[in-house]
Amino acid sequence: MNLTCKYIVGVDVGSSKIYAAAGKIDENEKLQFAGITSYDCTGTKNSIVTNVDSTANSINKCIKHLEEMIGTEIKDVYISVQGGMYDLVKNKGITAISNKDHEVTENEVSKAIESSEKISLPSGKRIIGSVPIKYNVDGYEYSKEPLNKVGLKLEIESQVIVVQSEAINNLLSSFNKAGLKVNGLVLEPVAEAEVTLNEEEKKLAVVLIDVGAEITTVSFLKNQNLYYSFSIPYGGSTITNDISICLNISKEKAEKIKRRYGNVKYISKESDVKLNLSDKDNISYKTLSEIISARTEEMCELIKHKLEENGNFSLTSGVIITGGGIS
Repeated sequence: MNLTCKYIVGVDVGSSKIYAAAGKIDENEKLQFAGITSYDCTGTKNSIVTNVDSTANSINKCIKHLEEMIGTEIKDVYISVQGGMYDLVKNKGITAISNKDHEVTENEVSKAIESSEKISLPSGKRIIGSVPIKYNVDGYEYSKEPLNKVGLKLEIESQVIVVQSEAINNLLSSFNKAGLKVNGLVLEPVAEAEVTLNEEEKKLAVVLIDVGAEITTVSFLKNQNLYYSFSIPYGGSTITNDISICLNISKEKAEKIKRRYGNVKYISKESDVKLNLSDKDNISYKTLSEIISARTEEMCELIKHKLEENGNFSLTSGVIITGGGIS
């Protein structure tokens, strides 16, 4: 990352909105946010770009708004890779530590990572990078880059990031049509962990649940390393749709009711949610919370089942829930 640039801009293309944020590096090399904004997007489905022109138009309008906020033109951005767009394939890479001092340098680390990314892929798939999770120098394991460690052999265990070629190409094409240069790709769970976990949580094991509009992504992280990630086809819009169907109202009205009155747990009150319906005067908080809690419980059970399928995790730091779908 170029720390000398005036602004660093990140863009997240979701199922219903484009989010963009700009930050500046201060004198202590800390990122300070300068502005954040969003814009509605109809060119995506489950966070996958289905209409390049429509998505490019939404990106352009979102960036223009951000430019107005920070008072400067934006030419290049970093973009997040959403859950559902990628698979993680665990693989190992190895390289000799052949420099004269037999010390691990960034060159050896790069070679080992490159070696780990040499895997066979089916048609229509491509590798966009990898996430190192474990290093080994002559039998000694390290959770972080073992720079300056002395040895003869460096081995690395990585999660290789595999995406559908069409999905990533459409995403990149959308930014290209919006007139923006893409500086790099960032896995959304890795970026979210950096900003949502405190320093203690980053050192331990945690499940990060990101509830979006149409999909929910679940990631298991330990020592800031991404070990496992999967997505389920449920999100905030799923709950909105349930409310719409059960109460026989429009999705627009259901979304407003969810945001204003929605609660997973029934709060015992005499007051009711007043709705302008022709066939009834009001709907109780209890009815609304029952609709929301039924779908939420289903989502939690599915997440629990899929986590158990993948292995027994020791959640020393518990579960963190984030995402626009829970707002």
